[in-house]
Amino acid sequence: MINSRFKNCVKSAQTYPGSDVNSDHNPVVATLSCTLKKIKRKRLFSRVDIRRIKTMPTKALVSNEINKWASEAKRRPPQSVQDNWRKPYCTQLDSETDRIYQLMEKRRSYKNTDQVCYNKYNKEEMCDLHNNLGIATSVNM
Repeated sequence: MINSRFKNCVKSAQTYPGSDVNSDHNPVVATLSCTLKKIKRKRLFSRVDIRRIKTMPTKALVSNEINKWASEAKRRPPQSVQDNWRKPYCTQLDSETDRIYQLMEKRRSYKNTDQVCYNKYNKEEMCDLHNNLGIATSVNM
């Protein structure tokens, strides 16, 4: 009844010969547990259509854009890869450092004096700070 490929998928099989079914055959109930093959989908890569670049209006437009980019790159002073990599992160931290120190002082003043204000401040202000810096927090608001 079951294809030989799926015989090892059968966990249990039972027949019910005395059931009230209008048939000459005995009904069989089987429990199967199959893991089917995963279908691998091909990735679609977006490629530039070079045939479109060969037409004169697009060719002129592309060459102008490339020339602009190259002339701007020549005018800029050369920078190392590490400087370019760290620049956005360092500027973000420098701008937030003063604000962080002010928030730490305010939080420290509430810590042992007023527990209700401390908890409220901790949830609101510190979560806002973490969200601005992109840090995940475990405090639920």
